[in-house]
This record gives sequence, structure tokens and C-alpha cells, in this order.
Amino acid sequence: MSDPFLSEDPGIRPRRPMVALVLANTMLSTVPGISGAGPTPEATLLTPVLDAELVTTGAITSMPARPNTPTGCPTPAAITRSMVEMTGLAPIHINAGLAHTPTVPCLDIYGRPGGDPREGDAVPEATRLFERGEMAGRLLSQHSDLLVIGECVPGGTTTALCVLRALGYEASVSSAFVKNPLGLKDAVCKEVLARIDETGAEEPLDILRAAGDPMIPVAAGIASACPDKVILAGGTQMLAVAATIRALGRHVPPLVTTVYIRRPYGRVYPIDRRDRHHRILRRPGLRQHRPRRPRPLLHR
Repeated sequence: MSDPFLSEDPGIRPRRPMVALVLANTMLSTVPGISGAGPTPEATLLTPVLDAELVTTGAITSMPARPNTPTGCPTPAAITRSMVEMTGLAPIHINAGLAHTPTVPCLDIYGRPGGDPREGDAVPEATRLFERGEMAGRLLSQHSDLLVIGECVPGGTTTALCVLRALGYEASVSSAFVKNPLGLKDAVCKEVLARIDETGAEEPLDILRAAGDPMIPVAAGIASACPDKVILAGGTQMLAVAATIRALGRHVPPLVTTVYIRRPYGRVYPIDRRDRHHRILRRPGLRQHRPRRPRPLLHR
């Protein structure tokens, strides 16, 4: 196999692949310093809408805003848009609970943005969202033989940290920032776990209700409804989805990610130089991630 981006050939040859991107907000993204998925904490609430527009149309024209990080790093949705152009796949966006109205068509689960889990239940309707996710999964499985599930949730690595640790994992998580604010995330997580201990929440969906965000129960429901032909595509947020599925006693689908999750940040190229699109490494935001020596995206 000559593809430098894969650790191994998964042997998947779908005829009708589909990409589903689950969009949601959590109010944790508005906590200063916790999320880099937008130029300001308040602007992170717009990021899923802007990312979906970029992925769908190739440009953001609905408003004079950009979902770049405070340090100027471009949104990862630019990579997703490249995937769309290279494969010809048009993702279906799923509104799990957004703070702003989407500017592109979405499958609406009719959820609400997640709250701050330090102050109360973050996703009061987690069980209902999981069930609606199952409905959506059954619908999507009728139109595809491989469903790839991604997400966009600013602040979602922090909710993922809370969920993973509440489920018993000694987890750490990634970040949209070049320097991951793990100290702040850990402090938030400790408060959330203390509140969970007080409430006695132990069941997976109860933990999502207390500490998660709307994306996690929806994505877990979708994956549970068609487990034999699903791939979870993402990082630590999708690990929280996988951990939830496992805790529910369901079949856990494979998860694909990059070395940004497997290894320390800033030590690998976001795109290997052998890729024909390597010219985007010249962009100032992406250059912040450049290491001293080039390495492939995933080792064999």
C-alpha cells in the first residue's frame, strides 16, 4: 500500500458511503481560555454554523465572521472541506443542539445547547436525544453502506473529559489551542465530577445528562442504530462517544483519528509534504503547528 496517511488499509470498500456531521454547542465554550474554536469565547457559539457552511459551500458568506482560533489558526473544517472536494461526498449535517440557526440544510434532532455542567445538568434531555439519534441512524442506514460520523462542538473536549472520567477512564484530551489549557479543563472537570458524586449519577445516559453536550448522545444513538457499518471520525470527543456506546453495552464501532490525538501536539505536520495539497502549510496559521522535522500524518 502506498498511501502515506494510513497506518493500515482497513479493507473497507463501500459503494454508498455517507458522512454525517453532528453539530452542537455547550456553554462551556464561553468560559474564557477553555476553547480555541473561535476568535473569542462568545464567538465559539457561531463556530458550528460557520463550519457547516464552509464544509457545504466552500466559503462563508452569510455573515462577516470566521471560526479561526484566537491565534489565527484556521478551522479544521477547512480539512473537511478538502475531503468533500477530493471524494465528492456531500455531508449531511445534524443539528443536535445549536445556539444559532444553521445557514445550510440540517437534519434537526430538536435539541438545545448544552449548559455549563458545573451549574446543573448540562443535557437534561440526554435520553431523548439518544433515542432520536437512534431514529436518525436507522434512517441514514437505509441510504448508505458506510456511515462516517464526525462532529463540531466548541468546548466539546472539556465535556468529553468530564464524561470519560465520570465513566471511569483516566483520560486526557486535545484542544483547538496550540497550547492545550489542560489545567483549566482539569479544574472544570473536578467541579463537575464532584457534582456528579453528589447526585449519584452512574448510568451512562445519566452521566451525559449531568456532564455531556448534545452531540454525544445523538452520535452514540446514531452509531448504535447501525453498528456494523459505522466509523467514528474524530479525536477525544469521539472517544467519549465510543466510551458511552461501550458503557451502554452496545457494539463499539472503529474510530479513526490522527497523530494529533495519539502523540503530543506541535510535533507532527498536520498534512504530510507528499500530499498534493501541501501548499496550505504555507498559511501562517498552519505554520504554528510545524515541527523541526517533517513526519507523516500516521505511522504504518
